[in-house]
Amino acid sequence: MSNIIESYAFGSMTVKGNIYRRDLIVFPHKILPDWWREKGHLLSLDDLKDVLAYEPNVAIIGCGAMSKMKIADNVWDLFAAKSILFLAGATGKMVNEFNRQLERGEKVAGAFHLTC
Repeated sequence: MSNIIESYAFGSMTVKGNIYRRDLIVFPHKILPDWWREKGHLLSLDDLKDVLAYEPNVAIIGCGAMSKMKIADNVWDLFAAKSILFLAGATGKMVNEFNRQLERGEKVAGAFHLTC
């Protein structure tokens, strides 16, 4: 499968030919646009209900261009308990990781904060 996330720049992501200017969740066959978190820059388990329902092998979190979004400890704990590889970091780096995991054939989901 080729890269479905074609590009990322601060505040903009191109996925399968469509440009998104708000945070989003990306699955190999579906996009959930306008992803918003309960506490903005603190990622909680409730913010990842759709990712957890998908039951990925790998979950990728883009924390923003400068990694300003933080992740609650219980998020890390739950993904570890479910043996789901959970990777988080600057959105640009995580876009590349999402595409790499997809290319490897992993069942991957990505949630991306596009700005700060």
